[in-house]
Parts: sequence; C-alpha cells; structure tokens
Amino acid sequence: MHLPYNHVKPYPDAQMRDSEYRIYNGRHNRARRTVENVFGVMSIVLLVFRVANVV
Repeated sequence: MHLPYNHVKPYPDAQMRDSEYRIYNGRHNRARRTVENVFGVMSIVLLVFRVANVV
C-alpha cells in the first residue's frame, strides 16, 4: 500500500508538538496514577470489609 505524500509530511511545528506531547503525557500519567491509587485504596477497604464479615 502506498501512502500519499501529504500523509507522511512532518508536523509543521515540531517544538509545539513536543510541548503539547509532554503536557498530554504529564496529564495522562497523573490521571493514571490517581486511578491506580483509588483502586488500591478501594481494594484494601473491601478486603477489610470482607475479613470483618468472616470473623
């Protein structure tokens, strides 16, 4: 398959793209860490409830 020339042209402002990419990655990473932390806390809370019901 051959791509047309306009599909392989580089982004016109590489510095702007890098800046936007870094901002996106930072925000995405922060959101991922928040979600992982919430699931970790919830799993501990649910484990405590599960153990409390067994005893």
